Amino acid sequence: MIRINEDNIYRTLIELFGNNKQLDKVVEELLELALAITHYRDNKIALPALITEITDVNIVLPQLILILTNTTEQNIEKLITYEKNNKIERILQVIKKAKEKKKRKRLWNRKRN
Repeated sequence: MIRINEDNIYRTLIELFGNNKQLDKVVEELLELALAITHYRDNKIALPALITEITDVNIVLPQLILILTNTTEQNIEKLITYEKNNKIERILQVIKKAKEKKKRKRLWNRKRN
């Protein structure tokens, strides 16, 4: 398999087509993925079609990050990691509360029976 530098490819695409065109592409691919997820859930498409859309999004998201990094001069990767960690912490709290609620419900049902 040929080793490729994806970052260079994404930078070249942005240079050739410009930020706005690639931002339009990001939006297009995200919309197509949203539709594909719905179709997959409703058994209107098979898994390979969904995988294709996921792959397309995996290709355009790094371009979005590059564009934002270049236009804002901020470390977008670092900001995303920070935000993701915060969201994971909140998710862990939701999981903890849901488990506690489920446990209380199970105990309540045992007492009733």
